[in-house]
Amino acid sequence: FVYLTALSQGYTAATMLLDVETNFTTPASTTPFVPQNLDGQYHGPMLLRQALGSGYNVPAVQVTSWVGADRALQTAHTLGITTMETGTGQYDVTLTLGGGEVKLLDMVYAFAVMDNMGEMVGQARPAALLREGYRTLDPVLIVRIEDETGTAVYQHDTPEKRDILNPQLAFLMNDILSDRSARCPAFGCPNILELPDNRPAAVVTGTTNDFRDAWTIGYTPQLVTGVWVGNADNRPMDGVTGITGAAPIWHALMAWAVQNEPAAVWQKPSGLLEMAVCDVSGLLPTPQCPTVSEYFVPGTQPTTEDTIFQEFAVNRETGRLATVYTPPELVEVRVFRVYPEAAQAWAQANGEPVPPTDFDTLPEYAPTADLAILSPEPFAVVNGRVPVVGTVLGDDVAFYRLTYFEGLAPNDLISIVDGVTQPRDAEELAVWDTTGLDGLYTLLLTAVYEDGSFRETTIPVTVDNNPPEVTIIAPRPNQQFQTAAGIVVVQADASDNLGIARVQF
Repeated sequence: FVYLTALSQGYTAATMLLDVETNFTTPASTTPFVPQNLDGQYHGPMLLRQALGSGYNVPAVQVTSWVGADRALQTAHTLGITTMETGTGQYDVTLTLGGGEVKLLDMVYAFAVMDNMGEMVGQARPAALLREGYRTLDPVLIVRIEDETGTAVYQHDTPEKRDILNPQLAFLMNDILSDRSARCPAFGCPNILELPDNRPAAVVTGTTNDFRDAWTIGYTPQLVTGVWVGNADNRPMDGVTGITGAAPIWHALMAWAVQNEPAAVWQKPSGLLEMAVCDVSGLLPTPQCPTVSEYFVPGTQPTTEDTIFQEFAVNRETGRLATVYTPPELVEVRVFRVYPEAAQAWAQANGEPVPPTDFDTLPEYAPTADLAILSPEPFAVVNGRVPVVGTVLGDDVAFYRLTYFEGLAPNDLISIVDGVTQPRDAEELAVWDTTGLDGLYTLLLTAVYEDGSFRETTIPVTVDNNPPEVTIIAPRPNQQFQTAAGIVVVQADASDNLGIARVQF
């Protein structure tokens, strides 16, 4: 229900989540809550599809922190869960790891709504049990009663139906939970969650932190089955999990129950978009990024390019970042994964190659006391009209010129000023108009002497004339909310060619 809530708020199956060591705050404790996965490992950045399919705990807590526990409970109540009150302050990010009590029948009934592509089917719930925000139908437990002669004295023929969930969201959940490749990282392939003959089955497992409860709930388009394993007196089990305790029972029952049913799939509703995205960030792919295909509710698809896979010009001998002084024959372009700051410790611990941060050593003919560019500083970020301050001194200087070129190799020199005969001592050399430029450029200051010889000095700078791009992806235009908690989650998709420092609402 946490992930379904996220999808309803504009997050997508391609939203990047971080399965890394993370401290979460909870109202009930001053000690940070640090969730662990069942395998005791962290798996790094991944798409929401893999996080949900593999049932990893840390990303689930992260998503709960985004959408809010009460909002997830509201979704659960709408789909059929009758326990756990909202607005009490009792539930927090631990909710998704077994922080609340539910009934097995309620869980199966709720997943039946997704199985039915968003439609709840049943009989009217007794008026005395109706509550605002909760389900209005109950599952039908008795469908037929016969007397001793076999004559039907009761037959439930006309179930009531309610449209509860957007079919596009229901399909996304069914598609993710039945995605074999999304399960393999956690459960291996093949695994106990797979039915014979490659029959599609959407399955979710669950284990409470103290091993008191182990769940498996799964379904095909014809049947939903839920299994709970635990002790009747609520004592903890000895390491029994959803996959080891409940899943084998679920598998045996489902394999038998649907053996004579035709294999079926959930039909994709009209309107869903399918497009290629980067397999780590979920953003639009670049040439450096491996891709996967993903479905999107219109309006939630990514609009900016991936920033994880980045190219760096490196001196192949020193391993340092190349500069204008690096011999061209030693410069090679390498692709590194540049993860968000919160995932960098995980990347380092797992041996992920890290891009260099040190630049090549500058040669002796770099800035001197009588020939130097003092401002902007090397590797500074500039834009607009940039005053260039420097020094050009010497009795035998005939004139100086200031030029620039794109990148680090001086292929095409573009003049800023030329033929200036006046000396400069930490003074303005010229004003560089960077309008229309963007990216890495090099300023080149040349002093030409009376005898025709010359000396040069350079500095690389980054020109950033393009402001960050930001799109509000949740809430969607004209979207309406009904929330008892009074909370609406706002999500923005922000990007910039140099990176984003923060997003402020």
